Amino acid sequence: MSKKWSLLILIVASLSGLAFQGANSLRGRVLDLQDKPVSGVKLVVTSTQDASFSETLETKDNGSFVVPRVPMGPGTVTAEKTGHVSRTYEFTQERGSTRVIYRMVAEGLTYESLGPQPDISGVVEDTKGVPIPNVKIRVYSQDLPGFQKELETDGAGAFETPGLQNAEITVHAKKEGYRDQLYRFTQGKRGYKLRNYRMQTMEEYYAESGKEGPKEKTPEDMAIDLYNKAVEPYKNNDFALAEKLAKQAIGLDPNQDAAVKMLIFSNYKQNDWKDVLAFSEQFLEKHPEDENILNYALEAARRVKDNTKETQLTQKLRKLKPETADTVFQDAVAALNADDDDGAKKHIARAIELDPNFPEPYYELGKIYIREGEFEKAVTNFKLFLKHAPKDHRLREEVTDLIVTLSE
Repeated sequence: MSKKWSLLILIVASLSGLAFQGANSLRGRVLDLQDKPVSGVKLVVTSTQDASFSETLETKDNGSFVVPRVPMGPGTVTAEKTGHVSRTYEFTQERGSTRVIYRMVAEGLTYESLGPQPDISGVVEDTKGVPIPNVKIRVYSQDLPGFQKELETDGAGAFETPGLQNAEITVHAKKEGYRDQLYRFTQGKRGYKLRNYRMQTMEEYYAESGKEGPKEKTPEDMAIDLYNKAVEPYKNNDFALAEKLAKQAIGLDPNQDAAVKMLIFSNYKQNDWKDVLAFSEQFLEKHPEDENILNYALEAARRVKDNTKETQLTQKLRKLKPETADTVFQDAVAALNADDDDGAKKHIARAIELDPNFPEPYYELGKIYIREGEFEKAVTNFKLFLKHAPKDHRLREEVTDLIVTLSE
């Protein structure tokens, strides 16, 4: 073959390729739900296959548009116009010309303002053609934000509801034991009847797909679910509901430690000290060295004035951590929080014995003596506080004022 013919074939092939690529066009119209054209809509067309492709244009007076040389494959069209609801549509560019119709609605348009609409009806059946009653049906359309109908099939598996003309409709059928079924179609100006709308049982779906179905939940699994449900109300300060759910979890699985802790915490928030103590003891039977729960139990024992259990719990805590002036003083603070001044005085005396230079015990002892009307003893302890406290201690000014007031 001569060079002249080779060059001619190459040129023709190149031009043919360009002509073919140019033939891949996206053509369509933008209409409202009454089939009226929407002009001046700004369209941005992009290709999922070719990130470099992007075309911006506006619809003509008759709502039409043409986008040439669109890469084949999936793409998106974003439509915007002032006073209308912006939308993004998906399309698939086929070889040659792809035709589409997109719907835009004015902002604030309501379903009721459209007047009577054609019906959507159908019968939901199982795979053997037997009608299924009480199927939850949800009908909606992205073409009109806010449009949604919810209903159930009757005893014969039938349903009927007003639809939305000239719109892309989705019907979602849902029933326990069956696989959800979606049915999509474009509704015109007349009623639309769904045919062969059938649902698989989950057993049929798993058998057909080869997938393993969910295992039946054990009591332990259900207890975990109930505990997880209790977490949210606890965070929202609904301690009564958290307690209720945690008790249900314990009923299913007495070894659900997280639920026992939830009962301790929720009852603590409700100042139900007897239950705090009871559930703390239940937890400590399995976890006797849990220092945090021991402290909850100790405070609860003090609140209910159970001196025997208070002594036992204090001894257990002593074994877990060395006795220091600070740890003993924390016991004093816990006693004060439980309105137990006598118990606090014993702990304060022990804290001072362990560390005579520890200032805070003198401060708390001074306050106890004020409550008892022993003002001279209160002043003595406040002076000892000032003696041992750093010069920048946050309580210095308060204590100084108290000494002046009590000495008058």
